[in-house]
Amino acid sequence: QMPYQASKFWDEGYETLLTQQDVVLVDVRNADEIAAKPFPGSVHVPCPMSHDALKVMEASISAGQIPADKNTPIVVFCAVGGRSGRCSEALKMLGYTETKNGGGRDGLLAAVDRVPKVPSFGNNGIQDSAMAQMQMPYQAS
Repeated sequence: QMPYQASKFWDEGYETLLTQQDVVLVDVRNADEIAAKPFPGSVHVPCPMSHDALKVMEASISAGQIPADKNTPIVVFCAVGGRSGRCSEALKMLGYTETKNGGGRDGLLAAVDRVPKVPSFGNNGIQDSAMAQMQMPYQAS
């Protein structure tokens, strides 16, 4: 079992976005971090601190990973909230009105668990898969 990593940075009120039907969760961690601590149902857009967050977000919008509709509710997260804060700010600069930094993966997963009747995100039922993930240690394939 991986140790719980508390968030250091997040935006107040990100939990309210989790209740929206069309919310998109954007995971900006590196592939190795995701392998160790997956977050089912999220969109993976790696954005290390050395990268230009604005360019990375623009590229992911062009690639269709992040919806072009600027009213889409988006919660960005990483390991503790530093990288996701930069990316959430970049999305705001690009005109997205409903984007918040959800902080770190572990805290966000706990918040998803707390929010009543979380809709399914994308094609995956995130609530079921997230809960199953928390009950089962991660099996490397």
